[in-house]
Order: sequence, then C-alpha cells, then structure tokens
Amino acid sequence: MIRNIKKIASKFGFDKAIMFTSSASILGAFGSVVSVILVVKYLTGLEKGFYYTVGSIVAFAPYY
Repeated sequence: MIRNIKKIASKFGFDKAIMFTSSASILGAFGSVVSVILVVKYLTGLEKGFYYTVGSIVAFAPYY
C-alpha cells in the first residue's frame, strides 16, 4: 500500500520537502482560524482593538 502511494507521489513530483511545506501551510491556516475564533469568543472590544493593532504593527516589521 505504502509502495503504491510512493509511486503515485513520485509520478506527480511530490517529495518530502513538498509534503513538509504543504503540511506547515495547512497547520498555519488551521491555527489562524482557531486564533480568530478564540479572539472573537473571549476578548472584549477594547482587547480586540489592541490585538489587531499590535498584529498590524508586527506585519509591517521587516524580516531580517
């Protein structure tokens, strides 16, 4: 079974690097959805404002 999956994956060009990158993106998207749900459910309006303001400022920070 695993051998067949590996054959199919190699035909389409999937390797470990692509699998790890894809799984990291999927986990990141899932984590973002969970964060939004928790922010909406548990933070007050003022706290939400601070949360999104700090998030916007961090998004402008350059990556070094």
